[in-house]
Formats: sequence, structure tokens, C-alpha cells
Amino acid sequence: MDFSQEFMCPVAVMIGVLLLLTGIAQLVIYFPSGFLVDCLIQREYLSALNTRKLCAILTLGVPATCLILLGYAGKSVYIVGGLLITIFGLYGIVSGILSNSMDLSPVYSGIISGIVLTVSSITGFAGPSFLGLLTQDDNVLGQWSLMFTITACLQILGMIIFLLFAQAEEQEWSKINCDKDVTSLLNY
Repeated sequence: MDFSQEFMCPVAVMIGVLLLLTGIAQLVIYFPSGFLVDCLIQREYLSALNTRKLCAILTLGVPATCLILLGYAGKSVYIVGGLLITIFGLYGIVSGILSNSMDLSPVYSGIISGIVLTVSSITGFAGPSFLGLLTQDDNVLGQWSLMFTITACLQILGMIIFLLFAQAEEQEWSKINCDKDVTSLLNY
């Protein structure tokens, strides 16, 4: 048995298990967090706006901190695994943020969500391209650390923007006067 067969099989199994655990963590957190967010709002423990802001901190701020720590974890499999499971698990709270489009405009929430998710998916192809440019040298661990730090900074920037400008009331442009709109269509 050569080195690649002896070494890669356990590594491949560990990566597979880690991916499975991150997915399970996200799934386990996703559904209860949606229920908890609704309870916080319906029982008036927090306003809708403050609940959305709390979710932004938990979904963006805490994983950003873990990403920065991940850059310094070195080769410790257990620390790296724990941080990754924490990061992806907390991404499961995203339901508290994504539902904000329903607060802003029940009528146009699909369009708003589509725009937000389209813009956010840019990182899906820009990130790996940027990482490819970063990891051309021999210092791969240092470059991954830099990539984790850049990703954390982008998440923190997004969180700060959300915390400063988020709203949870239906917007004026979203309100439809059905009688007026139907009358104007019939008279056209």
C-alpha cells in the first residue's frame, strides 16, 4: 500500500464525517431557531426588529469570530472540527434574518429575497476564485488564515450594515390599496 492510499483514506473519511456533522448541526439548529424566533416575537419578549438583529449577531458575528479563530487553530483536527461545526450550525439561524423580507413587504417579499440571495451568492464563485489566487505559494496555512479573516471581515461588515439599517415594519411602498388599484385597472 503506497502513501497516498494509506494516508488519504483516513483523511477522506474525516472530511466526510466533518461535512456530515456540519450539515447535521445546521439542520438541528435551523428548525428550532425558526420556532424560537417566532416565539420571541409573538410573546413580545423582543420586538421583530430586535429579534432580527439578535439573529444577525448569532448568524454573522459569532461565526465570524470562529472563522478568525480557525485561522489560528493550526493542525488540531478537533479544534478545527469544533469551530467548523459551530460556524455551520449557527448559519442555521439564518431563518431569523431571511424572514425580514416578509416584515418589510409581504407582497414583494419573494422579489426582495430573490435579490438578496442573488447578490449574496456572488461569494459562491468569487470566494473560490480569490482563494485560488491566494494559495499559489507554499504558505497554504497562512493563506487560508488570510481567507478566513477576509471572510470574517465581510460577515462583520454585513452584520454592522444590517444592525444599523434594518427595519421590521411594512414599508410604505409595499402597501397596496386594493380598491383604488382595482378601480384604476377597470377604468383603464
